[in-house]
Amino acid sequence: MSKWFFYEMNPVIAEQLNLPDLPFPVRKQASLSIFKAGNVSLSRILDELDLYLKEEPDLVNAYRDAIGKLAWLEAMESGREGFFQHAAHYLRLGLEYQPSNLSLRCEYASALLALGFHVEALEEFEYLVRHPRKLSEPLVWIVAARLNTICGNRERAGELLAELDAQFPQTTPDASREAPREAGNGDVDVDPLPSPPAPGTAPRTTPSAAAGGTAPGGPASPSAATAPAPA
Repeated sequence: MSKWFFYEMNPVIAEQLNLPDLPFPVRKQASLSIFKAGNVSLSRILDELDLYLKEEPDLVNAYRDAIGKLAWLEAMESGREGFFQHAAHYLRLGLEYQPSNLSLRCEYASALLALGFHVEALEEFEYLVRHPRKLSEPLVWIVAARLNTICGNRERAGELLAELDAQFPQTTPDASREAPREAGNGDVDVDPLPSPPAPGTAPRTTPSAAAGGTAPGGPASPSAATAPAPA
């Protein structure tokens, strides 16, 4: 079993992020990669928390919500910077603990699409079609139909577009209301999906003043978070 320190999130920041009031476990040997030059790496905190919960599975329910929210925050920042592979990894981690979280799954599907993983992205978009969050998301149906076309499932693409047209008659593009047709050479005639930016995998860090924490035993940050003694 590993020896763990516990990092305490600044209560004000935790409240802003709607995080539960819980300490975050960090191994001593990992603390230097998490707390470096006044920054806090959310991705490394998530890595440590995942490892901790594998050793302490009885505590999964206590941290389930926190993992989902931290994974979403990490993915949004790295996705904006073009690091889609990094974003997909942590969205997948969040889904391991919150498989019914449709916000995480929608972003995960988008990250897979940006990476060009059409088959994997299609599985996620089909899941979203089967579990709609609200009836104002026609884009999910449109992307699912386009991916089915690219993957050779023209019949399923037509079903989705017909379903979309029935639910959102004012929002379905006229050009998308018909199932894709075959070109003269037998291939599917369909516009390609946009080419994504080159994916990246570099981890990123969050300023301590924003994340609200310090390394165990390290100097206090402006947010005045504290780290208790090791357990």
